[in-house]
Amino acid sequence: MQVHFKSERQDWQTPDRILDLVNSYRPIRLDPCTAIDNPVGADDFFIEADDGLSQDWEMCRGGLVYVNPPYGKEQKFWIEKCVNEYVKRPFLYEKEMGTEILLLVPARTDTVHWHHGIIAHADSICYIKGRLKFRGAVSGAPFPSALVYFGDRREQFKSHFEDLGHVELLG
Repeated sequence: MQVHFKSERQDWQTPDRILDLVNSYRPIRLDPCTAIDNPVGADDFFIEADDGLSQDWEMCRGGLVYVNPPYGKEQKFWIEKCVNEYVKRPFLYEKEMGTEILLLVPARTDTVHWHHGIIAHADSICYIKGRLKFRGAVSGAPFPSALVYFGDRREQFKSHFEDLGHVELLG
């Protein structure tokens, strides 16, 4: 079977314009799947050797968890992990902000993990206009991307990210 747009590389780093927007929304407490140099500047992070899929993301600590997972067959496991960790998050209490997850993934809306993981559990999705050019990439990605939101502040997410693309509120 011929595969179109296959890349040997799976660790595409978030473009600066997306990262700047994420950081202006809220500081990143945890990046569970980053490079050793912590390019997103998260307070806490796991590199590949730490296996962020097997780690406890400490959702009770609150804060923003930012996930730009490897773009390969294991991506479905990262979506599943986001859903499982999301279930453990504390809800917002009065003016405090609970834990939120932002997940940057290809907008592959035809896949099972998109429907059973993202559509079934996420609170909002921002369908990013245009094709992202990841850090270090020669050209733009051959697929559309989405920023998926798990959290209790859907309206704040929408107002902050709506210039990036169409935001759909779920649930």
